[in-house]
Amino acid sequence: FIIRGIGDNRVRVLTDGVRLPDFPESNIGAGTFTRDFVDLENVRRLEIVRGPASALYGSDAIGGVVNYITKDPADYLEGTGRNTFLAGRAGYSGADRSFTESLTGAARAGDVDVMGIYTRRDGHEVRPNGSLRANPQDYTVNSFLGRLVWRATPADTLRLTGEILVRETATNLLTDRATTPGAGGGPATTVQNSRGEDRTTRGRVQLDWTHAEPLLFADRIDLRLSWSRLDRREQTTQDRYVGTGNPANAAFNRLRYSNTRQEQEILGSDLQFRSTVAALGTTHRLTYGLTLERIETARPRDRYELNLTTGVAATTVAGETYPNKNFPDTTTYQTGAYLQDEFRYGRFGFTPAIRLDWYSLRAHPDADFQRSAQTGNAAAVRNLDAFAASPKFGVTYGIDQNYSLYGQYARGFRAPPYDTANFGFTNRVFGYQILPNGELKPEYVDSFEAGLRGRFAGGSSFQLTGFYNRYSDFIATQVIGTAGGLQQFQYRNLSSVEIYGFEARGEYRVSQEWQLRGSAAYARAEDLETRRPVDNVDPLRAVVGLAWQGSAGFGAEANLTGAIRNRRTSSDANFQAPAYAVLDLAAHYDLGRGFTINAGLFNVTDTKYFLTSDIAGLAAGSAQRDLYAQPGRYAAVNLIARF
Repeated sequence: FIIRGIGDNRVRVLTDGVRLPDFPESNIGAGTFTRDFVDLENVRRLEIVRGPASALYGSDAIGGVVNYITKDPADYLEGTGRNTFLAGRAGYSGADRSFTESLTGAARAGDVDVMGIYTRRDGHEVRPNGSLRANPQDYTVNSFLGRLVWRATPADTLRLTGEILVRETATNLLTDRATTPGAGGGPATTVQNSRGEDRTTRGRVQLDWTHAEPLLFADRIDLRLSWSRLDRREQTTQDRYVGTGNPANAAFNRLRYSNTRQEQEILGSDLQFRSTVAALGTTHRLTYGLTLERIETARPRDRYELNLTTGVAATTVAGETYPNKNFPDTTTYQTGAYLQDEFRYGRFGFTPAIRLDWYSLRAHPDADFQRSAQTGNAAAVRNLDAFAASPKFGVTYGIDQNYSLYGQYARGFRAPPYDTANFGFTNRVFGYQILPNGELKPEYVDSFEAGLRGRFAGGSSFQLTGFYNRYSDFIATQVIGTAGGLQQFQYRNLSSVEIYGFEARGEYRVSQEWQLRGSAAYARAEDLETRRPVDNVDPLRAVVGLAWQGSAGFGAEANLTGAIRNRRTSSDANFQAPAYAVLDLAAHYDLGRGFTINAGLFNVTDTKYFLTSDIAGLAAGSAQRDLYAQPGRYAAVNLIARF
């Protein structure tokens, strides 16, 4: 996710309020590693907080927050007059030629509700609308979400959630096929075949307790306990030919096998209170609580190269000795205490908030890390401790019953990540070294925004927002010198960045059947040290949609998405995404007897276009440029049966 030009691990991603595992931004590797850990079939709605949100969510929320809210048994049982529900869905998407099948069941017995959702997806690579073919790919996803809800008393509700997702991806890495000349005129190396096998397993168990009546000093109490684990494996097998002959006619004589893993386990708890207090001539609605997280992270790497002529397997490959770890196993503790107040005086509403966070990073170097760092400064890891205060102050003014003004200041922070703080690596063959930095400071942001909202009878509404964000102490790599014939790099607090712009969105209810929707966003970003633009930031982008819902169960909509050319990149040599306009059409029809069909035709005009976030840093003359194009015209359809 990228929110107002900030993305990756600087956006906090949650599922039902619980942190999703992240990914090692300093060591992503050659696999298909993303944070795509949630199956959308399980999601009821998506909550997005734009801009810094550390006052309530703590570290990692300097760009914003994305919270997946998953489905609940009540979504299928409330208002139906029935105690059971069963539905199946089958779908196809032409974007990746994927088939989806899902089965949903829910039941109620007295004060207990249960629900289960199983989904399977089988698909292939997304085909870009360009002259290049993407690496052929086959993937399978199996996911299950189960939930039990017990209304123990009229005031107490317990909710137990279990979730597991397994994604397996097989890729024919055509882009790996290449010939590298030998040093000093020696034998060349040709990668004849390269195959990737990636497997991601994410599990979650979560227990929520809600007490919805006054108890002691609180009007409501919410307690959340959670456990989640990510096990990510990226395996690559390459057939290589080393020699002076013609590689097109020669059999491979080397077999290189690589296996990189990402393991992360998160234990979390969140205790939240809500109270209403009358003081200073008004009513204060207080939200306050404590959070605690313990995160264990490891990224072991292994590789060997087997000489098929001699039968000897080498574990020192391309200047690295395996198995190794570029950063040590790390335990991270994050503890936070927060308080938010909401109160009104006349037409003014005020929302002050403050959060205090304590961050502790404990490194556990072992022999595998020593093989990566080797000796000296590269192995000098340190534990880190940090403290941050994140205030927020918001104000609203009701002009009348339809219009209101609002403004907000917020300060956010991001603690130094486990990988960049203690990255230790030495490669004497390629002549460089990356040193740990135990002096890293948190990244900070000061954010200001203001706007106008309007809500009208009949459901029409709009919102206009202007924002200015000033980021400081961004963590990035820097060349720091040369020692022992090695060029040295280190992660340091470098950049100050400003991002400002506006956002607008609204909907107009033309009638009960017709609805017009629209949104637009513009942002401009600059690195204040280099005075150059920052990549990842969209230029002016807008969406206009027209929807119609008939009384006979038929509905349709059309959406037009467009963007102007992105002329601001960090380097003049980078590719600038051209302007584009894309039309999507969708329709649905209630067939009766519990059957519904949904269908869509996307990118109707088969436009070739690029997203700014996908091509950040891509050279204008890159031979791989067309691989970053979005899909061309494709159709999607699904059928839902409810019983």
